[in-house]
Amino acid sequence: MFKKRKLKWFIFFISICLILTACTETKLLERISIVTLIGYDKEEDLLSATAVVRQINPEFQSNIEIHSETAATSKESKLKVDLEIAKKLGTGQLRVVLFGDDLAKEGLEEAVHTIAMNPEMATSIYLSVVRENKNITRKQV
Repeated sequence: MFKKRKLKWFIFFISICLILTACTETKLLERISIVTLIGYDKEEDLLSATAVVRQINPEFQSNIEIHSETAATSKESKLKVDLEIAKKLGTGQLRVVLFGDDLAKEGLEEAVHTIAMNPEMATSIYLSVVRENKNITRKQV
């Protein structure tokens, strides 16, 4: 009796595990664009964001593209860049975030908080302030 009950629970547990693992979101490299560097700068009252995006095709060849957008917030600029690109933006491989000097003088608390609270981003991100801030990532890449 005890072994039957234990066996039923074991089968139930294994079947639930199999069902739940089938529901996870898969991220194939061919379906996403990988962001490796983002630069933020202040343009008048708006925030200019430039992203270095690596796109990998089915033959595993990668193309690097640079996309720039201007918006009121960093989230809005990410959405605009996401609309430009045919694939979904993946920020899990983001390694470097550059900030313009003018933006850094106003304070980076909100920007750093947004980066830290994003569960998709890696924990080992380099933050840097760039003195010459006209198209900061175009000069750095």
